[in-house]
Parts: sequence; structure tokens; C-alpha cells
Amino acid sequence: MKLRDLIKKIREAKTAAEERAIVAKECAAIRGSFGEKDNFARSPCISKLLYIHMLGYPTAFGQMECLKLIISPYYNDKRVGYLGLSLLLDEKQEVLTLVTNSLQADMGNSNQYIVSLALSAIANIASAGIARDLSADVEKLMASPSPFIRKKSTLAAIRIVRKCPDLCENYISKVRGYYKTEKNHGVLLAASSLVLEICKLRPKYIKEFYPIISFCCRVLKALVGAGFVPEYDINGVCDPFLQVRMLRIIRLLGPEAVAKRRKGYRHDA
Repeated sequence: MKLRDLIKKIREAKTAAEERAIVAKECAAIRGSFGEKDNFARSPCISKLLYIHMLGYPTAFGQMECLKLIISPYYNDKRVGYLGLSLLLDEKQEVLTLVTNSLQADMGNSNQYIVSLALSAIANIASAGIARDLSADVEKLMASPSPFIRKKSTLAAIRIVRKCPDLCENYISKVRGYYKTEKNHGVLLAASSLVLEICKLRPKYIKEFYPIISFCCRVLKALVGAGFVPEYDINGVCDPFLQVRMLRIIRLLGPEAVAKRRKGYRHDA
């Protein structure tokens, strides 16, 4: 049964018992399909399982099949596999430890969209062990020439520092580099979230971000004074999300920087 037909049939069910019977029958068919050696229907089956999972039915038997899709050389299979990985598994599942090598391999792929799939998976479900193992790879991708990859890797870094706060120091120089020449709003938005997270987890590193205050002020001034920009305009306001992030950083760093500067003046006097 195709996913579209399954959705239609479940919606047409008149009772909960009839719906359960449809789901049970389809799950049995999917289990049988997974047992085949050359299974070209694995991707559609995982798509159906994701829908069944959203309805609240158990779908743990499809977890290993997600891993098989992830190691596929085809992008469409990887996309469904990583989606299934993010929805059917969480960081407490032991199966997740088997995907570390696949994540590392995909992060080194020449296709930026495959790299983004791996980074999105890390940002969503990485455990402390995976975060520690792949931290260096994520840090390397933060210097990518592609703004798309820089944004995704920065979002993955947020998950890593949450799981392993002792790794915050590794990302300070990388994220500060964004506040010199970066112009992409998506990268700046992700970088701002990372700065705020590091300052929250390790307040001792707040002083490391004092140099970015002037850049944040320039960005905020440019956003407020910008005219109509179709790409970022929301109800007549130019990228309000980035404006809020800049204001939060200035609020956090500004008083500390001013106090330090005044203290330095008193010391000089």
C-alpha cells in the first residue's frame, strides 16, 4: 500500500478498532518487506512508519532499517533515513551508537545537502558520546565556504555544547570569526544562539565576546534602517528574529564591557 492510500484508508476508518486493524495489517506487511534481501521498498516503508508513529503506534522495529537507509549512496534514501532517525530514535537509544561512523562519513561528503542531513541529525538527537566524537568535525565545517553548511554546523555546535559544556572553549574563536565579515542572516542568527548558549553554560567566557559588541550594534543599526528587503521582510520589519538576537547579545555583553572599561579607567587614573 502506498503512503497516500494508507493515509486515505486510515482517515476513512469509522472506529478506533478499525483504525488499529488497518495499522496492524500494514505494520505486518512492512515487517515482511524488511525481511527481504534486496528491499527497494525500504524508503517508502519507513515513510509509512513515520506516519504511523505520528498517530501514536509503536514503530521500534523500524529503527535498524533507518540505519540501513543512512548508509545508502542515494540522497533520497539518506533523507528518509535521517528523518526516521530523528523521529523514531532519541539519544537514550543504544542503536544510536551505531550511526556515529555514518554521520562522520556523510559530514565529509562532497554534496552539501548530504552534509546538511548529518549536521541536522547531530543538532536534533546527538548524545553526549556522539557530540564528543564528532565535535572536531563540526568545528571544521564551521569554516566552510558555504553559508548553508556554516549555518547547519553552528546549529549542531549548539547541541554539542549543551551535551558537553566542557567543549565550549573549542567554538569561541570560530563563532567570534563570524562577527567580522559574515553577512548571511541565517549564519548570524545561528551564531548568536551559540554565543548566548556558551555564555549561559560557561559565564566565565562572557569576556571573550566583548569584541563582537560593536559588530552587533552595526548589524542592528543596519537592520533597523533597512528599507523593504523581500528576503527578510516580515510585516514591514527587516528580519525581526536577528534583531532580537542582536539585542539579547548587547544586553548580555554591554553592561559587563562597560563595567570593565570603567574599572580600567579608574585603574589608569
